[in-house]
Amino acid sequence: QWVREVRYGAQNKKMLVPCAADAHGAKRRGGENWQDFTAQSVKVYLAIQIAMAAMRTRSSDVLWSTEYSTRLPWIANAMTKTAFERHRRFIHFVDNTKLKPRSHAQYDKLGKIRKIIDHFARVFRENWTLGQRIAVDEAMIRYVGRAIGWAQYMPNKPIKQGIKVWCSCCAESGYLHSFEVYTGAEKGVDGSVVGIVSRLFENCDFESTGFGRILYTDNFYTSMPLMTELFTRYKMFLCGTVTVTKKKSRVVDDFPFAKLEMLFLQR
Repeated sequence: QWVREVRYGAQNKKMLVPCAADAHGAKRRGGENWQDFTAQSVKVYLAIQIAMAAMRTRSSDVLWSTEYSTRLPWIANAMTKTAFERHRRFIHFVDNTKLKPRSHAQYDKLGKIRKIIDHFARVFRENWTLGQRIAVDEAMIRYVGRAIGWAQYMPNKPIKQGIKVWCSCCAESGYLHSFEVYTGAEKGVDGSVVGIVSRLFENCDFESTGFGRILYTDNFYTSMPLMTELFTRYKMFLCGTVTVTKKKSRVVDDFPFAKLEMLFLQR
């Protein structure tokens, strides 16, 4: 199956159409009992994935299991477990032949799912209007495999190993408004907190609507350069925790009141 533009009435629409048997990537590696993917089967597979996320199901096996009475008929009757596993194994979102090689200067580590990430990022922004209070923090997607080399290990987090994601959320509802998947340090990409927050706010139109908003952060993001950037560019305020720096370790970017606060704590 391929997603291609098809003439539908008076306009072109992207639709799932069967690929030719001799097309690149049409090889079948699923065994003798292979069943072709259809537009309906892909929709059912995606619906099951959404249901698993809503129910916080850690393993898909329990949805079809009869051993502990965890089988869900409305899922098991829609798709067999074998078909679900094959969809998860073989589903692709781009043509691999059009991806840039690793040696290319513009190689994208998330190239195989870049279209999906960009789509969800746009939909998240379009379907929610942030209020006065905004929160920025990092989240972890659990992952313990070896397929990627930029998985993070953070022993102090509830999810200790996985994929780090920079997140901008509504501080009152927790709605994820914008995000960026961290794939390691890259040339030409600003890895400072100012760069991270600027990219999260890139398509949010805060230049005209940021006045009076408050950004809440932890001590990783709280810094004088970020405060200056937020107020200068967006007329936005920042409220966050801060780690007091000792006098011998102070640098230019440290808070000017840190020395007074240390004195107050000592008393």
